[in-house]
Amino acid sequence: MAFSKRSIAVAVILLLLLIPAMAQRLATTDAEKANIQQRQSAAPSGRQGNAALLPPQAAHTPIFSEVLKPSSQRDALATIKIPAPEISQKPVVAEEAAAETARTIIGGGVTVSDALSNIEVTVGQEAAPRNMGDIREEARAQIRSQEEQRNEQNRIAEEARVKQDVVKAQIEQAPEGEQPALKKQLEEAARMELEAKKRAEEADKKRLEAETRTKEAEVNALQKVEGKIREELSKEEEKQTELQNTLATVQDAAQRQQIQEQLETMQQTVETVRARQDEIGAVKEEHQQQQQQLEQQLEEKTKDVADLKGEEFKQKAREEFFGAVEKKTQPLPSAAPETRGVERALEVISAQPGTSINAETSRETARNVLENVQQKIVLREVVQQRAETADAANIVQLEAEAQKIGEEIEQRRQAMGRAVDVLGQKAAFTQANLRIEKEARVFEESDEQGQMRENTLVTITFTPENPMEDVSIYEGIPKEVASDISQLIFYSDNYEIIESDPLIVWHFAEIREPVNLAYAIRQKIAPESLETVATVAVAEKITGLQILEIIEPKQEQEESLLGILLPALLIPLIGIIVVYFNRFGPGEHAPPVQPSLPPVQRSGNPIGNPTLLRVAGTISYLRRKGYRDEDIRSELLLRGKYPRSMVLEAFKKK
Repeated sequence: MAFSKRSIAVAVILLLLLIPAMAQRLATTDAEKANIQQRQSAAPSGRQGNAALLPPQAAHTPIFSEVLKPSSQRDALATIKIPAPEISQKPVVAEEAAAETARTIIGGGVTVSDALSNIEVTVGQEAAPRNMGDIREEARAQIRSQEEQRNEQNRIAEEARVKQDVVKAQIEQAPEGEQPALKKQLEEAARMELEAKKRAEEADKKRLEAETRTKEAEVNALQKVEGKIREELSKEEEKQTELQNTLATVQDAAQRQQIQEQLETMQQTVETVRARQDEIGAVKEEHQQQQQQLEQQLEEKTKDVADLKGEEFKQKAREEFFGAVEKKTQPLPSAAPETRGVERALEVISAQPGTSINAETSRETARNVLENVQQKIVLREVVQQRAETADAANIVQLEAEAQKIGEEIEQRRQAMGRAVDVLGQKAAFTQANLRIEKEARVFEESDEQGQMRENTLVTITFTPENPMEDVSIYEGIPKEVASDISQLIFYSDNYEIIESDPLIVWHFAEIREPVNLAYAIRQKIAPESLETVATVAVAEKITGLQILEIIEPKQEQEESLLGILLPALLIPLIGIIVVYFNRFGPGEHAPPVQPSLPPVQRSGNPIGNPTLLRVAGTISYLRRKGYRDEDIRSELLLRGKYPRSMVLEAFKKK
């Protein structure tokens, strides 16, 4: 049976479509799976790895004032892949220390635990090794402290829960006019309970982290010592073999007797070493099981903390929504800081020396600051529009809107987590290339009533190792230092208020030389209290070191029966199509079909930047799906796949 050219062409096209899918499935080898697992383990999850790349084009935290954004030129820069700074958090045991401990254990008269207490271990980024006994004692102190904090927060949560029960009973019996005030008390008690529960879970998480770190150090030390004992056993067995070979060649009876005695002594030594090896192996296995249990508990606790943070965020969104609605009907003066010229700060600086303040900010604290930034961005996007259109008199509508806000925030939690991961890595990389120095000075000045008042001037100096571009500097000030933004005095106007708690950001198009910032607090603050202020710097580009987009690990697709059989099932279908076109198709002698449409006019890409074209295409696709522009813009900015400037430019072109 002869086949027409058309039927053969159809078959070839179908086969060409099948080949990539089949090749991709066949190409998933064990080595590639191992590579996927390696990338997943190196993905941003609190630990750093060589595979985690830091992005110039991932979502930089949007600055609310567009005036502060520089004219970004980073999109045209060449892409240079570099790894994130690798920071070892694994405990390290020196070879000599492990060998000495192994000899002590083999010698007997000491338990494995006591022998390990004296071994020297280096944990994390510490420069000098530390005694395992000291590490254990420090961990026990941390555990006791965290347990006390957990118990205290649980007590506060229980008191808040009891208060809610009391207020609920009062609301049922109170006149209608008194109910709004009581409902506010109820919401405040609910917020206090939720916050206390979150802090209790965070303290319990830190307790588990301390236990896990110590157990990890112990397991690492046991593995090293076990290896040294194995080496000693191998040496003794080699000596024993050599003596046995010598015994086989010696004829003199006295020499044979002497060698035989040496062999018996050596056999006892070998048996002793084996027994100690079995003992330390059993201890190591027990510690490994405990470590696995602790890691599992820590993973569960981390999820619990994240869930409570999500609930707290939804509660915060609800409060902000009702607060915005109330403010719309009853405008209240909002707290605002005072802004002055830099001359007054320079006078204070020249008049007295400053007290140095520890400017180091832990990664956990930095992440909390960046989480607050992202939360405020989402709150403004989600709450503001609904508050403007809400009817303050319609309680049912307000509750429905508050419910929708909670649902939308729940949907955004995962994207927010990814954005915070990106910013956290950027901050770690930036602060590794930036020296931050802080000083405090107490000075007096008269207030509005003419009375003298003590203020605290805080100066911060940022010295980059390399020039930086598009730098945001966040200052998170605890309420214990400044109750709200009105307690601050700024000596320049390039700051922006993210939250009145207060949380402030300064933005610089570039930093090439040391940069100084200054603000004052309207009261005397001790230097140790100022150390709780978190300073987090995030740069989009460092000259010579390009901060890159994080390559997210591809999720390994699960094999399904349909996925395996589908290529095989399509092969008979190709045969049927070939036969059909051959017997019933028009064939090669059919009259040609004239096109009814004019030929397509080819044109160049009207948008020159290929990345900008992809952004524009994504916007068009989402518009066709019925999404609103403000939702598309928020999602693209929050997701962080494209630069903020490019997203905004794409909306202008579309």
